[in-house]
Amino acid sequence: MSSYYKTLGHINIDAFLRNRNGIIDLELIDAGRIRPISKEYKWETDPSERHVLLRPILSKSSRTKVGDVLIPQFISLTPEMIAFIGAYDGDGNKTNNIGFAQNNPQLQDFVSRGLQILFGDSFHSQVTILEDEKYFQGENIINRMDAIKQEWEIQGRQGDNITEKELREEILLREYTSQYDGCPPDEPIKFVISPKKGAQAPGKSSYEIIRAQLNSEHFLPFLLAIIKTCVDSILKNSIKLDEITWLGPPLTYHQQYLNLESYVENGKCCYVTSSGKKNQYGICAKQGGLSEPYVEWDDLLWIQKPQGRRFAVPVELPLSPILCLMLGYYLAEGSSKKSAYFTFRKKYEKGISLGFNSSEEDTLRVFFNGLDVLFPNSRQDIITGWLVKIGGKYFPESITVAEKLGIPLTRRGLKGQGVAGSIEFTKSVRDWALDQFPLMKEWTDKFLHIEFTGAGVPRIDIRCASFPAQFLAAVICDLLFLSEDIEEFVHDR
Repeated sequence: MSSYYKTLGHINIDAFLRNRNGIIDLELIDAGRIRPISKEYKWETDPSERHVLLRPILSKSSRTKVGDVLIPQFISLTPEMIAFIGAYDGDGNKTNNIGFAQNNPQLQDFVSRGLQILFGDSFHSQVTILEDEKYFQGENIINRMDAIKQEWEIQGRQGDNITEKELREEILLREYTSQYDGCPPDEPIKFVISPKKGAQAPGKSSYEIIRAQLNSEHFLPFLLAIIKTCVDSILKNSIKLDEITWLGPPLTYHQQYLNLESYVENGKCCYVTSSGKKNQYGICAKQGGLSEPYVEWDDLLWIQKPQGRRFAVPVELPLSPILCLMLGYYLAEGSSKKSAYFTFRKKYEKGISLGFNSSEEDTLRVFFNGLDVLFPNSRQDIITGWLVKIGGKYFPESITVAEKLGIPLTRRGLKGQGVAGSIEFTKSVRDWALDQFPLMKEWTDKFLHIEFTGAGVPRIDIRCASFPAQFLAAVICDLLFLSEDIEEFVHDR
């Protein structure tokens, strides 16, 4: 992680444990369920070494042997560490071992660095590669497996001894290796091929990587409690909690800022169009210098794509805790394809978009607050609509709801996925969403429809205008992954 980012606060691990008498007791909201989590720890603090030795207390009947973990007494909350907290809260494992689920290697490595700051080398990691059985039913994949079989036969293997399981795993291994340009991390790999992964048709992929920290399950409650406490303190704008101290109000305080004026002028917000042309955002006005009557704010920079719609960003983008947390959540829950962050400047990426989905209101609140930092007073222009997405496996429950309403429920798409086609059912689900997520009442008139898609629980999906999408992608990529390339644009207050 970057060496020049300044600390915005810190976590006192000793105080965190002391305030709870070593007992972690929290309600975890995950996958539409509320699950109580409880774990008790013993700890020893070495003030001279500034480390805490953490040990879980196991039941007498437990046969598990768990080693101690050495944790820094003070965890610095830098912009990158705060983004890690958001990313893990979005896509991190909430059961079993500490781990992170994403199919993008750069994001996996980013989270691994955050975990190492907390736990050092206490755990060995294992990669699990998951895919749906339907993926291997596609014609191209069948041909690739046949080619691999022939390759192995030329090398001397007997064709009768080559199993389909081996061929499937070889396909996944080669895809994983190619993501790391042929040099993946030296970690054991486990393959899981399931008919329930979520692919909607033969040949369609639900590829996912989970990098788990082996034998870490007894320390997961501790990590989740740290994350929850940090997120709550930011949303409540709490400066000092004894266990978490911010140097200023986390919704606004910052020690550094990204100078967006020089950042844009130097061509950092560039992208490749569908025609293969390289474009970039340009500055069209500064300091509220446009003629429109609604432009009343100082310290704004108005930028736009060539012949695109102009929009306002701050001249100085504050690297505040709320912004960094939002960027972390966006890495996990944002609508852009994660790999596109690293390629959209070199080739056209259809997967770059601006949108967000979540099944928790606090996460949505973080997203909206982050939008206000990135696009001051422009939320109404940026957000174009919202909808409710319901995983396909919950369609039977949806039918039950429709039957109680006495209405038919239809859905579009070749396999029944897609937009729900019943006005009465749509209104019923919209009203449910507004009741579960009161924050969305501000956007009632921008509700779009319902979609049955994927495998997730019912969740809110925010749709945004396309014109700032590449701008946000550039900011995320440079601040969190390529920070050494933008040091000249990051300044102290």
